[in-house]
Amino acid sequence: MPHGGDYLVQGYPIAPQPWLYTHRFVEAVQAALLMHAHQPRKGTTIPYASHLLGTCSIALDYGANEDEAIAALLHDAIEDVHYAPGAREAVEGFGPEVLRIVEACSDSETAPKPPWPQRKAAYLEHLGEADRSVLLVSASDKLHNARAIVADLRWWSRSAPTRSTRRTSSTSSTARSARWKSSLSWSDDEPTGQGCLRLGRRVAPGGREPAARCPLARHHR
Repeated sequence: MPHGGDYLVQGYPIAPQPWLYTHRFVEAVQAALLMHAHQPRKGTTIPYASHLLGTCSIALDYGANEDEAIAALLHDAIEDVHYAPGAREAVEGFGPEVLRIVEACSDSETAPKPPWPQRKAAYLEHLGEADRSVLLVSASDKLHNARAIVADLRWWSRSAPTRSTRRTSSTSSTARSARWKSSLSWSDDEPTGQGCLRLGRRVAPGGREPAARCPLARHHR
């Protein structure tokens, strides 16, 4: 392999062309990490970058193009980055399609946010008219959050199996999940017994059907 300046960027070796993505995607990763650098996942010390990268990873696994992958990285920027002006402009800098998807995946643009029930009801209603790109990013977001919920419950059930709040948590989860049934196709046929959100051909090319167990967002605010 040849060596030289063409193969180094800031001291790091880079792959030869053609790439599977452009410099725009690399810049979006940096932008997402910088805009959320101070933010942990709610109730944890886990950097919020975990959620942004996880959402993007799921979207790519289900066939996201570059605009959709970038929107997955930036899907919370307009909704959550209120500490300084310019979040919308930063997203818009990656193109009108990225901005459109991120806006469609945002349930609020104000701080403080409106009450949770009103925000989520409006968000679910608009998903009924959303296109494939918006559904892909939204479902990737929910699936990553759902995996976090499952991981938390597994840890919690081992560490505090007799806690009296367990029933309350379960009831709350059941009530929230019911809201999704009116808007999205639902089945309970997974081996785990968990609810399964299927977006089908509207989301994934080639007939694949990405699925999300119980689409609740532990970290929705």
